Amino acid sequence: MGISDSHRLVRIDPSTNQVVASVEILSGGAPSVASFAAADGAIWGTTCIPEPSPPPPPDVKTSPPCTWEVVRIDPTSGEAVASIRVGREEPAYPPLAGHTSTEVGSIAAGNGSVWVAAGDVTTDSNGSSVEHGRLLQIDPATNEVVSSTEAAGSSLAVGQGAVWVMDGRLNGAVVVRIEE
Repeated sequence: MGISDSHRLVRIDPSTNQVVASVEILSGGAPSVASFAAADGAIWGTTCIPEPSPPPPPDVKTSPPCTWEVVRIDPTSGEAVASIRVGREEPAYPPLAGHTSTEVGSIAAGNGSVWVAAGDVTTDSNGSSVEHGRLLQIDPATNEVVSSTEAAGSSLAVGQGAVWVMDGRLNGAVVVRIEE
C-alpha cells in the first residue's frame, strides 16, 4: 500500500511490484495525509487542516494555523469515516509568552492501538521555546485518544509488546522502548 502524490491509495502486489488497485482518498479538496499506518481494516493518517487567518507580514515566512487530526480512512471508498483531533499548529510571529503550538510526527499501529507522536512547543516569558513530546494512544474501537504519555520523538514503531520512539533531539538519535 502507499499514497501517491495524486492523493490515491494504491495496493501493490509484492511479487510483481505492480499496482493492482487504486482509490482516491480525502477527495473534495481535503488536505493530504502527512503520515499513515494500516490497522483494523482502515488506513490511519495524520493531516493538518488549515484554518482561516490573516496573512503574515510580507517579510515573515510562516504558514497559517491548522488543526492536526488523525483521520480513519476506509480503504475501499477512500472516504474519511472518523477524525480525531490531536492538536493545533499555530505559528505566531513574534511568538508570545505562553503561546503553544503542536506538531505531529509519525503514526504507527499495532497490538490493538494506533499511536501518534505529537510535540508541543511553548514560548516562555523570555521568548525561548520549551518542547514537550507526547505519545498518544488511540483506540480503534472508539476512535478516541485513550492515553497520552510524555515521550519526545518523531518516529514510531510498534512490536514486541512495546512502542518504540526515536528521540533525535540529543547528539545522535536514541531509541526508547515504551511498554504498552
